[in-house]
Amino acid sequence: MKTVVSLVGALVCFVCLTTNSGAAHLITTTVQPEDAGEVFARGTVVVDSEFTQYRFEALPYPGWRFTHWSGDISSRDNPTEIIIDSDMNITASFIRTTYNIPAEWNKTEIVGDWADGLNVSCSGSQVAWQIAEAGFESVFRVYLWDGISINRRSWGGEDAHNPSLYDGNIAWTGFDGNDYEIFYKVDGTPKVNITDNTVLDRRPSLHDGEIAFETLDSGEWNIRYWDGSTIVEIVRPGRDHNPSLHNGKVAWQGFDGNDYEIFLWDGISIQQITDNDTDDVFPSSFGGRIAWESSGDIFYYDGSETIEVTSDDLFYSRPSLCDGAVAFHGFDGEDREIFFWDGARVEPITDNHHDDLNPSLSRDGGNWTLAWQAKETPTSNVNVIWFATLDVGMIREINR
Repeated sequence: MKTVVSLVGALVCFVCLTTNSGAAHLITTTVQPEDAGEVFARGTVVVDSEFTQYRFEALPYPGWRFTHWSGDISSRDNPTEIIIDSDMNITASFIRTTYNIPAEWNKTEIVGDWADGLNVSCSGSQVAWQIAEAGFESVFRVYLWDGISINRRSWGGEDAHNPSLYDGNIAWTGFDGNDYEIFYKVDGTPKVNITDNTVLDRRPSLHDGEIAFETLDSGEWNIRYWDGSTIVEIVRPGRDHNPSLHNGKVAWQGFDGNDYEIFLWDGISIQQITDNDTDDVFPSSFGGRIAWESSGDIFYYDGSETIEVTSDDLFYSRPSLCDGAVAFHGFDGEDREIFFWDGARVEPITDNHHDDLNPSLSRDGGNWTLAWQAKETPTSNVNVIWFATLDVGMIREINR
């Protein structure tokens, strides 16, 4: 049986439970912040001779959203079911969701020759992408839009893919006549070969003069890191893909023998961020924080805990993380649109009748900047590039 002495409705409240074995336990619940919501005991779920399993539910007040339980339990499930076998302290944490966000970002379609592109990379007010060479559908070149005009950045005979842009400089995967290597071009200077070997190097991630990339060597995919002068191999057993570099830290998806998990290298050691039974893929890193996709939802690791950004029945993918905010594309029931999460709430950026894909999020002083590829029409095979800005002051500052 159970005896409820006091239900929750203030900052700190108490529930006294008695199990079938006769033991009485005091449950102390706390709401944080105190004016954000309430916690309710919802009744016994399972009772046996030793334990009582009890359900607790956090109900936010208007303008607040439940984030997680802490104290003697650690969970994001709401409601959550707890086996009561001792005195416990439980805290329900909430976060504000009321902030001023405009209905529309300031969006610009990038027009001109060579604006039909894929694999967009945004840095500040500049955008890079790859396009098929005229007359050669399987050969690609890398181009850069500086806010005014479009200029070619890859030259020679290499087939150029996967541009990664940072502060006007670009890294990309290019064919050198024998295999694919990593090229790097600092604005105004000739390109340089970061790699020159007999293995497959691809998918560079550039940040502040350093590059992470993936390599197929002797049948094994691994991650390598170029610090501006030398290449370091990040050694881990298993297939590793999709590196994302920021401030010398590299995140990637790695196969653990069962499925793909998220890993983080800090320059010294490797930390496994996820460990579950679903594929965690397409990581995007920023200062040791990571966003990724898992089974059609977006997750965010803030350096200590993981937050589920999306949790509905729609499918979301390809997150891009910058300074605590995440952009991604998702299916809205009709087609794929671009969404933005500022740490509290998900808002759509596009709302049309054709696919918008693969966003790249950045900051330019007091603005968020964002680029993505989109179908020109619902039935078109032509991709167009879009660029959008949003004044940071229009939403709350990111403090994560």
